Amino acid sequence: MPALVPHDRDAMHASAKTWLRGHPNTMASEVHRIRRLVEPGARNAYSVLTMVAAKSRLGTLGGAVPEPCCLCGEWTHAYCESCRLEDGAPFPVCTTCDGAKAVCPQCLAADRTWEVGRDEHAARTQGRDTVLEVNGYHNELGEYIECRPPLQIDVEDLAHLAGPGGDGLIYAQEIFARVQAAMDARSGIGMD
Repeated sequence: MPALVPHDRDAMHASAKTWLRGHPNTMASEVHRIRRLVEPGARNAYSVLTMVAAKSRLGTLGGAVPEPCCLCGEWTHAYCESCRLEDGAPFPVCTTCDGAKAVCPQCLAADRTWEVGRDEHAARTQGRDTVLEVNGYHNELGEYIECRPPLQIDVEDLAHLAGPGGDGLIYAQEIFARVQAAMDARSGIGMD
């Protein structure tokens, strides 16, 4: 999992305060996603007011903390499918926005569509949709470890861990064990 571009906490809080003052009768934590997509102040107010509960619910993932989706403000560990990982950390884009094939403003400005990002991923993984690309992770000390080139971890055999109905969730501990094993193999650890 990549480290996400962190939000500007001070700017987010300032924007949220301004929006809340202008909308005193609106429950920001209940503002509809569509409104948050078009009103940055509403998005920031939503993120600020849902931050504690969302961070508690989502927890850390491989040492990484969730960030607010740069489009709607929902807290997430997911990222823009079109960001080029070799250029640096991707921007946070929640699974709802990703499901709508939305990309971050930076990719949109560069004419990088969701489809372009998916096509590039498919080319790197030879079309195997069960391959997870890992460009970095947070170790147990909270340090970000970059993986260049990205690791390719096959997770096809983990589908049974998602339980009945296979909702797409994969057992994180097993993935992180595989990431560590791949990093060890890359660096020659245990290859006596």
